Amino acid sequence: MAQHPDSGIPDVQSALDKLTGLIQKEPALQGAKLQRPLSLTPDDTAILGTLGGEKVVFQMFLGPEATARAEAQQAELALMAAHLEDGPHQVPRCHLILPEHGLTVLTFIGGKSLAEQLPKANAQKRRQMLSQAGMWLKRYAMARRRKAHFGAPFWIETRSKRLAKIKAPEGATRALILHDTLGRRAEALRGAMVWQAAGHGHFTPANLKIHQGTVYGINIQRENWSALARELAGFLVEVQLTCPDPNADADLRFGIVQADFQALLKRNVLDADEIYSILPFFIGIEILDRVISDARSPQLEDIQQARLGHLAQAFIESPISPDAYQ
Repeated sequence: MAQHPDSGIPDVQSALDKLTGLIQKEPALQGAKLQRPLSLTPDDTAILGTLGGEKVVFQMFLGPEATARAEAQQAELALMAAHLEDGPHQVPRCHLILPEHGLTVLTFIGGKSLAEQLPKANAQKRRQMLSQAGMWLKRYAMARRRKAHFGAPFWIETRSKRLAKIKAPEGATRALILHDTLGRRAEALRGAMVWQAAGHGHFTPANLKIHQGTVYGINIQRENWSALARELAGFLVEVQLTCPDPNADADLRFGIVQADFQALLKRNVLDADEIYSILPFFIGIEILDRVISDARSPQLEDIQQARLGHLAQAFIESPISPDAYQ
């Protein structure tokens, strides 16, 4: 997992050395042992280890905002632990915080993520897991929700600026067609209302685990407000690109396999009037963002590029009017 020195991501050894130094001098960390890195980014490092005989995750935030981010994570997890109580939808507990060092110590959640489980699951199990994922987000978002006017033009304008930076002709062509399609969808959404909520912030199959019947959201870092439909759209697009159903039929909704689409929304996760209006708009935004990113700096493997191309084309060809899906 060692990183290139120009990547901005700390290498494994320096991350371990920094945390080892803290363990040696902080009484609250006495007896702690480190096992292996779980993630390394320019902004934070997560390392699996033990403290007091229990498996934990040492989350060390980096940079000038490290203290604020550690405090924000502790506050968010404490609030949601109280909101979710002892039900089947949970978050890790924060056992310890050393804010001056940007460090939190969290419960380690065992088991495999949905990103690992979905590709191997049969149809029934896959739909069940997607339904559980949708219900987790619904329960999480119920704590803080508000209705707001939907600002579709904002999303179109910000993507216009990103489009201007694309130099690869092929990527630009596809992105421009997507952008035009989204512009027409935006016109149809003038005056629309949308549910906003403080949600996960990065709701993906990789950040959900189902362990012993309980659904856990992991990698939660702060209070994160957005349209609920946007979180769901990001999840659906990520599922199609990284853990698609190999046995799915060709029945699609905005490029998304219909069975996946319906399973995630099964438990009234989103208001009915947003399912065929706001949600598809954000699905398009998520697809466009990935097309722009890949066009500017190609990093996707061939199979994912092919999936993204099919997804984009299917979205472009999808009817805009919600009446087409009734």
